[in-house]
Amino acid sequence: MALFPVIEGTGDVIADWNGAASGVEADGRDIAAANPALHEQALAALA
Repeated sequence: MALFPVIEGTGDVIADWNGAASGVEADGRDIAAANPALHEQALAALA
């Protein structure tokens, strides 16, 4: 989680498999993508 601000600061997206923001209570199943469009595609592939 320490790198989340760095990842998000470059315009990348990181969230859990449901698209919700990751945090302390997350179960560790996070997905990171280079941009919001790729993030949506990844979420769709996991659905």
